Amino acid sequence: MLRDSKIYPVKEISFLDHQKYQENMLTILTSKEEQLLMTEKDAIKCKKFAKNNWWYIPIYVCINKKFKKVLLKPIENKIKKYRKKFKKISY
Repeated sequence: MLRDSKIYPVKEISFLDHQKYQENMLTILTSKEEQLLMTEKDAIKCKKFAKNNWWYIPIYVCINKKFKKVLLKPIENKIKKYRKKFKKISY
């Protein structure tokens, strides 16, 4: 995504998915002019110790209608079962 936008990182470091971060793992910048760029998902995990020159890229997802239906149908079915099992109490 960055390269498509003609942004070329000076250095790249990959971490495991679902990585639990500690501040010392991200002390990779050599000067205050450098910027650290990460995903929004990882930035949330680093919020307590983030620095002013750390940035994140927000991610937006668009799901087409057909896939959305396939994805949501099992969830909707579970909700319907739950509602039948635990009927609303009316006063």
